Amino acid sequence: MNKKGFTLVELLATIVLLCLIILLATFTINKSVNDAKKRSHNSQVDTILSAAITYTNKEDVVTLTNIDGYQITLKELADKGYVDKDIKDPLNGKKFDMESSYVAITVETTAGSTTPDIKDYKYDGNYLFTLHAVYK
Repeated sequence: MNKKGFTLVELLATIVLLCLIILLATFTINKSVNDAKKRSHNSQVDTILSAAITYTNKEDVVTLTNIDGYQITLKELADKGYVDKDIKDPLNGKKFDMESSYVAITVETTAGSTTPDIKDYKYDGNYLFTLHAVYK
C-alpha cells in the first residue's frame, strides 16, 4: 500500500491548531488596538487640559472671585488657537461638540485631598481642570 498523503486525523489536527493560533492572534491584535486607542484618548485629553491651563494663564481669565465653577468651552479654546477646531475622540470616533464640551476649573481647597472620581482631569498644583465631553 502506497502512503504518500496525510490521514484525516492529521489534517483535522492541523486545522484545529491553525484556528487556535488565529484566535490567539486576533485577541492579541484587538487588545493592542484598544490599548492604543486608550493611550491616544488619554494623550488627547491631556493636550486639551494643558491647553486650558495655558489659556487661563496667558489670557488671565481666572481670578479668585470667579475661579470656583469657571468653565472654558472647547470652542473658546479653538477660537483662540489652543486646540484644533475639529476634534475626534479616538475611543469612539465621534466628534466633540465644541460648544457643549468644556473644561471646568475648580479650586482644590484641602492640601493632600484625594482627586475626585473623574476620568479626565489634570491638577496643576492650584486648580483642578476637568474635561466634560459631549459628542455630536
